[in-house]
Amino acid sequence: MHNEHQLKLNSDEDIIKQDATVEEKVVDWMVALSSGEINGTLIQEHQKWLDADPAHQQAWQKLQKNLKPASTISASYQSTQYIAASRAALKTPRRRFLKHSMVLIGSGSIAYAANRTLPILEIMADAYTATAERKTIQLSDGSKVMLNARSAIDISFTATERTIKLRKGECIVDVNPDKKRPFIVETKHGNVLARGTRYLVKQGQDRTFAYVLEHHVEVSTNSGQSLQLRSGESTWFDSLTYYGVQINSDAIAAWAEGVLDIRDQTMSEVINTIRPYRKGFIRLPPQLQQLRVYGVFPLNDTDHILKSLAETFPIKLNYYGPWLVVIEPT
Repeated sequence: MHNEHQLKLNSDEDIIKQDATVEEKVVDWMVALSSGEINGTLIQEHQKWLDADPAHQQAWQKLQKNLKPASTISASYQSTQYIAASRAALKTPRRRFLKHSMVLIGSGSIAYAANRTLPILEIMADAYTATAERKTIQLSDGSKVMLNARSAIDISFTATERTIKLRKGECIVDVNPDKKRPFIVETKHGNVLARGTRYLVKQGQDRTFAYVLEHHVEVSTNSGQSLQLRSGESTWFDSLTYYGVQINSDAIAAWAEGVLDIRDQTMSEVINTIRPYRKGFIRLPPQLQQLRVYGVFPLNDTDHILKSLAETFPIKLNYYGPWLVVIEPT
């Protein structure tokens, strides 16, 4: 349970939570200083926070740098709408803010719109993507990382290893061989290690997926279990164990080309795949989640995908403005 004790900057509102991480606090400060309610006490407290730890100053500078490219993604959300979204998040515990976004949709909330355009809590990552955005990052060693939509990574290279921390979403890494430094994609469930190969890693809430496009990798769970995967092989794993080895086709990585290649997947899997490409919310009831789907679609046109599914299956699409689609059986 979160510590409810907070630092009061004025008598009316608790702005900065003491139990927040440095990255969460720096976003809180950005919002507070952009709120139009700046006073001398607020500025003094902000400076005191910056001076308290070099990490605070570094995080603040990093945020300012990262907000510049963010403004090119959706300029209309980076002023009043973006700030309003962040302020709404501050007044509600962050996990609950995202979990109950349906309430925000119902009220036409700007907060939901801004977060669906640009993931608010990921802007402190070294690299990130917005909704419907894919991006390739060229690394200093010659390797490349391609991020799927709404994904985020941190990059850490040392003399002994190269590490990409997958904070959220999905990536494909094309590793430049280096005998002295292994290349590691770190997730919250474990690591995927290679020395010169191409592979995909997708981090979910409860488990992570790894798929080898070329050569081989080693998967290690947080509990110490390990598994070798070769080209065409994949596995799901969590912090304790991995769940067998599967043989897959490169259709899994078709998103890198802007294509959704569905080969006997459930309707639930398909909807989860297109959610990062859609600013609105999609509701799929339980009775439709296990329908089996085949097809090839342009990933950037989610309306076309939904319409095609409605033409193929006994379902109907109910649109509630631009932010909500409810799928129902006919």
